[in-house]
Amino acid sequence: LAALRRPQELEADSRDEAIGASLERAAAIPLAIAEVAANVAELAAVVAEEGDPRSRGDAAAAAMLALGATRAAANLVEINLGVRELDERLLRATRFAADAAAASARTLAAHS
Repeated sequence: LAALRRPQELEADSRDEAIGASLERAAAIPLAIAEVAANVAELAAVVAEEGDPRSRGDAAAAAMLALGATRAAANLVEINLGVRELDERLLRATRFAADAAAASARTLAAHS
């Protein structure tokens, strides 16, 4: 946000670079969260499919929470990097959300 408060009189390129760097830093943490949450969803699917049947409800809850966290984090990445189509980090965040959705579906199928 400090980059947005820089005086308009500064060179446009300098201001744009500072804004871009700030947005990249702002996207780094949500991207890491999306990755970890997608992994949690996958682990929940493994527990539901291969673990103690009495743990399937817990696995389903974990998968749903992980899916929500992944989607929320991917949305933040998109907000911060969305102006840059085809940015690799944006594509990764989208893939993490899709992976979490697939893992969650597997978890729910095993829970049924």
